[in-house]
Amino acid sequence: MVDYIPGKRNIGTTCRIVRAFAGTLGMLCAVLGLGLMIKWNLPIISRLILVFPLFIGYLEFLQAIFGFSTQHAIRGIYDLR
Repeated sequence: MVDYIPGKRNIGTTCRIVRAFAGTLGMLCAVLGLGLMIKWNLPIISRLILVFPLFIGYLEFLQAIFGFSTQHAIRGIYDLR
């Protein structure tokens, strides 16, 4: 095995596909939630809850694109499957 190098890719293709799927799911949940909130005519302030799935989706997409997980970096591990 190759030693871990900080700042380099620490997730492999399989993990990147999983993270891209999770990002898509998070974004889809946020869009569907917004549609339901508009349909049910909920107050605008209640739409702030959509920040969480949007943030998680965006973060997962970034990790999938760059192949770098900050959680893995903090632990000093890598998963290059």
